[in-house]
Amino acid sequence: ARSLVEEARTWIEKTFADETRAEQRAAVLRALAAAGYEVREGMAVAWAEKGRLVLRKPSESSYGIEVSAPTNGNAVQTRVVAIGNLPRDPQRDFEVEETWCDEFEKARSALNDSGFVASLIQAQPSGTVPLKTVADFPLNSDELREKPSTALMKKKL
Repeated sequence: ARSLVEEARTWIEKTFADETRAEQRAAVLRALAAAGYEVREGMAVAWAEKGRLVLRKPSESSYGIEVSAPTNGNAVQTRVVAIGNLPRDPQRDFEVEETWCDEFEKARSALNDSGFVASLIQAQPSGTVPLKTVADFPLNSDELREKPSTALMKKKL
């Protein structure tokens, strides 16, 4: 009987953790959508399946935000990325990173409003780390499934 109770408790804890991570991904995507990033159907699923996702603003085709999270944790990492292999201007890279810093604070506030406490764990000053380059931005949900600075978030009780 004890092993059955322990097995049930483990299942409940895992299910609760999985649901919390799904809520967290949805909250992050809502916060980024509120900040002007393109969020489309299927992105939460693609993020869960691939562990990372790149979002961009409709007006900015050369840069985006990569969000990633481990499958069994509540930490979310975000960083500015360059999209495609076009030549880039280091000053523009810096400006985009500076803009993201402001947008991150807005997104963090939206997350707090939706019941998550987002704590900044580590940040790199703008311009100190070269931007990662990612492939061209996927066009639809099927492609999202093919190609898919750190914040720790906890659900408020």
